[in-house]
Amino acid sequence: MSTYRSEIQRLKKGIIISWVINILIMSMTIEAAIIFSSMSTHISNKEIAHMLMVTTPISILIGVVATAIVSLSTSRIMMSAATGDMEQIHSGVIYNIVDEMCIASNVPMPEVFILKNSGIANAYAVSDSKRSRVVITDGLVSILNRGELQGVIAHEIGHLASGDSRAMTTLTAMTAFTGIVSGSVWRLVRGGREGDKDSFNPLALVLIVLSLVFLIAAPFLSKISQAYMSRERESNADMLSVKYTGNPNDLATALLKLQQSDTSIDVSNAKRFDTRAGYLAFHSPHIKGINMDTHPPIEERVKKLISVGASIK
Repeated sequence: MSTYRSEIQRLKKGIIISWVINILIMSMTIEAAIIFSSMSTHISNKEIAHMLMVTTPISILIGVVATAIVSLSTSRIMMSAATGDMEQIHSGVIYNIVDEMCIASNVPMPEVFILKNSGIANAYAVSDSKRSRVVITDGLVSILNRGELQGVIAHEIGHLASGDSRAMTTLTAMTAFTGIVSGSVWRLVRGGREGDKDSFNPLALVLIVLSLVFLIAAPFLSKISQAYMSRERESNADMLSVKYTGNPNDLATALLKLQQSDTSIDVSNAKRFDTRAGYLAFHSPHIKGINMDTHPPIEERVKKLISVGASIK
């Protein structure tokens, strides 16, 4: 029990840190966009100070509001994680397993979907203020037995139970939004940079250059926040799966089967899935071009499961 509690506490800390970092990055991106698109190199230091006093609170407010707005509908946005046919189910083995794990975790029943014809063996959970959804691909169903599917589904329910699913879903959408804000600045028509060279202000030029550098770096900084959050949440969800099922063996076996399936997975499908939902997925395939930093290595995950009772030869 102490293991579960320590994991939950660590995850809660990770959620708070990631939220703060992402809101700061969003606010700073907006501030950098304002500076880069409107500040003149001929502005005085007094005017610079006045401008920053006005725009900084506005940028912070926009960052907070943008995060709140995005969080309202992120699960709908993230449902298009891969090519294929998304089918909601209301009965059957997968639905029954989700129901069992919701009872075990005391989590309200989410909407359950099967993603068909995706060429991917994976699963993920998304959540926002309105609803929660669990998605299982038909590829996963085809290679795992019932016990192993239960371990994977319990892992996804663990994301819903701990609250990290909603946070991660929003963070994923916010990372994309940060990239859009940064990219849109390049399309802005800038003016006011020409004039009397005698009034040139080096401080203004430094701020403009720093803003440009930050706009370039913002999407990457946001992804670092995502990666930190993702690794924390996967470790915690594995432990919660063990708690709900009482069987670490099945989850460990499922992970090893997915590792073996990496050799036959379609690379284009895997990369497409990773681009859209890699941070949310149960498994990150070991394929060139896939960001393995989003998940702890399978060997590490299995080793941790062995430490809580899994018996793997």
